Amino acid sequence: LVKGRRMSYYIFHYTYGIEYSEEGLPMEMQVGEWSLDKRHYMGVHPPRELERPPDCAHDRAHVLRSLFMNASMAIRTWPATSVGSPTSYTRLMFRQREPSPKGESSKELRDHPDASRLIGTGPWKIVINSSTQRSLKAGIAQPVLRVERMWMLAYGWLRSDRGYGRWGVSTDGHVELEICAVRLRVKLLTHSDGWRLISQTADMTMQAKLYVSAKTLGLW
Repeated sequence: LVKGRRMSYYIFHYTYGIEYSEEGLPMEMQVGEWSLDKRHYMGVHPPRELERPPDCAHDRAHVLRSLFMNASMAIRTWPATSVGSPTSYTRLMFRQREPSPKGESSKELRDHPDASRLIGTGPWKIVINSSTQRSLKAGIAQPVLRVERMWMLAYGWLRSDRGYGRWGVSTDGHVELEICAVRLRVKLLTHSDGWRLISQTADMTMQAKLYVSAKTLGLW
């Protein structure tokens, strides 16, 4: 109500960016290959013609794009701009690992000794710590990211409780993964008591454990 009168319009207030891969998979906590975020337009107007969201994207992506375009079309003085396309902000890693039109498998993954064993595994539990940010009380590394459940799928996809990510083999032959805007080079350790992934850089360490039964582990 405004001064005792009912408003004749509604406000669609959105806080977070709407982020998707080009296939329409939600990309949480990172900028997607299709990204509609008010933060992109802090200093520039959105273009009049925003590219369509992926077909599988949630209705909110299509609705918000339509609202943006309706507003820009209704304002004759809306400035022309060639920047701000929703598909211009990022490109996911390992896109060359996608299957060919003939449906051939990703040879880079299946030919790599560690990657070939990782395809289809999960759930993994991951804890990523900062090597530089430490607790004032205990002096221990602070978690940067926790992923409770993650699966490493074919064609370079990661599926987790935090959204989708990518993984693959780098040009120098190492397994790398990227999830929630964190990119890591990992090493697979296989022991009788279970499988683990580890990673360590100058400012970050990662520990991941595969939670499956001994019988399932034996199949891999």
